[in-house]
Amino acid sequence: MKRRDRGDSLIEVLIAMFLVAVIVTFGGRDLLAMLNSSQTNAAVTKVNLALANEIQLLKSTIDGEPNSLYISCGTVGQYSNELPQLTTLSQVSAKIVSVAYESTDTGTPTFVPTCTGLQFASQQITVSATYIPTGYSQTASVVVSSSSEPVVPSQMVWINEPPTSLSRSGFMAPLQLAIEDPNGEVVTSDNSVVTINACATSVSGTTTTTVAASCSVALSFTQKAANGALQINSLASLPPGTYFLQATYPKTGVQPAVSTVFSLS
Repeated sequence: MKRRDRGDSLIEVLIAMFLVAVIVTFGGRDLLAMLNSSQTNAAVTKVNLALANEIQLLKSTIDGEPNSLYISCGTVGQYSNELPQLTTLSQVSAKIVSVAYESTDTGTPTFVPTCTGLQFASQQITVSATYIPTGYSQTASVVVSSSSEPVVPSQMVWINEPPTSLSRSGFMAPLQLAIEDPNGEVVTSDNSVVTINACATSVSGTTTTTVAASCSVALSFTQKAANGALQINSLASLPPGTYFLQATYPKTGVQPAVSTVFSLS
């Protein structure tokens, strides 16, 4: 008579459970690793594609003709308003994170975070793309410039220069300067930062080249032009005395503006 099958022994059951646990643990880790790797690859691929699309969009819309979106001294907010949608890829967000500005138009461009007012200067725009499910993010930069030819300024002129007598407390009308091209037209695209020197002098009346060259600087300050013009509203920091003003453009080759001599009281 055969013995009845009594099933698996306790030891066999425990061994089987142990083997299942090992398979689940290590197999699960491999599966999780595979899933993580797949998600990482998807993030990298989508982010890189989004960045490439953003760079192409910025180049074509800002450098492009005939409707360039170039903004002189353009900010992150201004460009973001002009280009509200930088990517159409699902699960990816994109945005402009910074704008830097060319600081000189000679030699290799150098970019600084504050606009120098250099006419039609190149700008370095940095964009970011983020894969939303994982938060993976990368940035890229592109240099853009205006498609317009810059108008070359040749001189600075006084539109409203100081009268013979001025009060330190305020002027009847602002002193005004303009940046002009060789034809005497105001360069309305110019937002350069101009240096103003208040020069002490013992000479009265209209200044001469000799007097201007011997400027004894009593006060020096900068003023940013707006659309090719700038104004001075006060000289309260100057002590009473006799002076003339000398306005100097930030680039060589542009004739400075020298005012008549005035008395400040």
